[in-house]
Amino acid sequence: MNANAQTPALDTVPQPAELVARARALVPTLRERSQHCEQLRRIPQETFDDFRDAGLLRIAQPSQFQGWGHGIDTIAEVGMEIGRGCGSSAWMAGQWPGHQFMVGYFSEEAQQEYWAQDPDTMSSTASAQARVNIEPERGGFRVRDSQMRFSSGCDYAQWIFFTTQHGMGLIPRSDFEVLDDWHVSGLRGTGSKSVVVKDAWIPPHRCVSLADLRMGSTPGSKIYTGNPYYQVPFNLVVNQLLLAATIGMGRGILDLFEERVTKRFDLHTFKPASEGAGTQLRFAESAAEIDAAMMFIRNNCVTLAEWGRAGHVPSDAERARVRRDVAYATRLSLQASNRLITSGDASAMFDSQQLGRLARDINMAGLQANLTWDEPAQSFSRARWGVSPLSNLN
Repeated sequence: MNANAQTPALDTVPQPAELVARARALVPTLRERSQHCEQLRRIPQETFDDFRDAGLLRIAQPSQFQGWGHGIDTIAEVGMEIGRGCGSSAWMAGQWPGHQFMVGYFSEEAQQEYWAQDPDTMSSTASAQARVNIEPERGGFRVRDSQMRFSSGCDYAQWIFFTTQHGMGLIPRSDFEVLDDWHVSGLRGTGSKSVVVKDAWIPPHRCVSLADLRMGSTPGSKIYTGNPYYQVPFNLVVNQLLLAATIGMGRGILDLFEERVTKRFDLHTFKPASEGAGTQLRFAESAAEIDAAMMFIRNNCVTLAEWGRAGHVPSDAERARVRRDVAYATRLSLQASNRLITSGDASAMFDSQQLGRLARDINMAGLQANLTWDEPAQSFSRARWGVSPLSNLN
């Protein structure tokens, strides 16, 4: 192990409930800071510092490298809290600790290199291809004149996960540049800019094949045998973190709706808005959908952990069911939010209002490829009926 790494003493490791409580305590501050976050088009330094100081960045980081060693279920619970205050911050509350977990997929040599200087070293992902030129070289890969889009949190990244059809590789900050092209309608504060790689060699110890990621047989799965989430398919794990942020935004909209509806008057009846039957019906249905979405993600996390502990390699049908549930829980969160947004509260139309900001953020989140409905829904039915798959995403 890294000579600089120190495994935290058990009595110093914050437990999941404490980490979730710390996230919950940040919600009012993040709500106040959300407009600044959106205008800045990246997570403010103060928020990054708050996440770091609360220990949220190390949730699932291996304990061998001064992390807490918890599962992605804890990251998901934190994301569902943070989203109540700021959509962009929730996105990164899932992505940053998720990336620390992902480093654990790689060889021990790569992990030592990554955490050599700082246990809070950060990274971002690069997998949405704008242009890619990658070829095998010396057991690894040579990347030239390539651009990847939607690299969330890349302003804080010392490394990127460069993912193509060949697999996933780790590239240090010295080998990539950030292109400031993040001018969007929602999730502006995630700073999901493009990264450009002009010329970089990824050595074999910093590469993981797609086959190993898909089967839960990465180098890290042999190192971290006690963490069941390393033993299951990568795609099913990381999708939960995207979903958690989205559900959190839905919870934030539900909170704001309830706060406002108990204080304002219906302009049609001149009675308290809370007395309106339509308002009551909208709130009840949306609250039920958000609760259902939370049950879906928690069930997914339990299922993945059970598979990992049992050494079970899920079938195509089982994988498709988890992906269906992620997409459906996203759909429920969007339905719940948009039902409330269209209830007649005009504050949602203003850029400066949190209700409108979260509405923009959650609808942007719903466009993330792994959260959209059509392909996962079809894949579920096709796998169940033995029809050839539409994609290899399972």
